[in-house]
Amino acid sequence: TTYSHSDISDLIIWSDGQYLYYSLYNELWYFSNRIVAEEQLWYTHAITGNGKTVFTPVAPMPDSQEPTDILIDTSSFYVTRKITNLRQPEQISLILLNMTSRPFDEHLSGIELLYDSFVVITNECDELIYASKDLTVGALRNILDGGDFQHGGNLWSSISSDLEDFPLTVHVAYSLDDISREAASLIFYAAGIYALCMLLALGLFLYYNKWISHSAGMLLTT
Repeated sequence: TTYSHSDISDLIIWSDGQYLYYSLYNELWYFSNRIVAEEQLWYTHAITGNGKTVFTPVAPMPDSQEPTDILIDTSSFYVTRKITNLRQPEQISLILLNMTSRPFDEHLSGIELLYDSFVVITNECDELIYASKDLTVGALRNILDGGDFQHGGNLWSSISSDLEDFPLTVHVAYSLDDISREAASLIFYAAGIYALCMLLALGLFLYYNKWISHSAGMLLTT
């Protein structure tokens, strides 16, 4: 239970309504009279997982009635797992970690992609766990739907892949406008090289044509 990593904000071992052990950044949030563990999303998600490691966002996802331009908080997320007591199977226990998103930022900062893009990670419930840039509710829904969408004044598309060892899906959204600009610059560059080669070929043609004409003229004169 001793952690030296700064990315772990909270650690809780909970059992049958009791906090058996905890190391918290903000104790008031967890021990407030308004906070009941059984009513929290991380609790219900862990119970549903039934022993599997589950990932839960800090804030619940807005429903379909709320505006689509709301920014989603991805500064941290919960990692929870239900603990099975072999001597007392009826006992409900779990371990909870509140992780900051800094490790994702550090890992992704070393990846250089060809085009303007960002990474989104969702759990098996299509809830947002992490995003490498500010993401709105509408943009997340479009990413999950798999179609093109507008975000931040640009047109985007995305590809998705499920992780093998964890119930997470990684989405990479890339700017179609940036790809169009890159393609246009590549075409312009290729056209410039083509024009330069044509000028070089024309210069060589004129040079050798003049040399051949001069030699033929000398023969005709002779």
